[in-house]
Amino acid sequence: MGAHPCGGGPAPVGARLMNGYWLGVLTPFMIVLGILLLWLAGSLFGAIVSWAWKKAHYGLLKKGWIAEDYDEDSREWTTRPGAERLAAALTRYGEYRVFPLFGWMILIVRDHKPNDKEKADGR
Repeated sequence: MGAHPCGGGPAPVGARLMNGYWLGVLTPFMIVLGILLLWLAGSLFGAIVSWAWKKAHYGLLKKGWIAEDYDEDSREWTTRPGAERLAAALTRYGEYRVFPLFGWMILIVRDHKPNDKEKADGR
C-alpha cells in the first residue's frame, strides 16, 4: 500500500482507483486526438507534395496549340497545315523517341541536325 498523498498513513483504496479512472476516461479522447493529428499531418504533407508536383509539372511542361488556318485545297478552316508544319519540324532530324505515358505521347526530338564536325568527334 502506498502512502497517502497528503502524508500520513496509507492511501485509501479510492485514491488508488481514481488514477486508473482518469486514465480510462482520457484514453478514448487521446486516441481520437492522436488520429486527428495524424490525419492533419497527412493532409498537410499531401498538400505540400501536391503543390510541389504542380510547380514542377507546370514549370517544365509547356502547352501549345495548333492554330486553325484556312486550307486553300479544301476551302475550309482546319488545323491540317499547322499540324503538317509541326510534324515536319519534329521529324526534320529523322530520329525521335516516343514514350506513351498515361494516355499522353511524349516525343523527344532534336531541333537540329548534328554537323559533320560533331559526327567526326563522335559526339
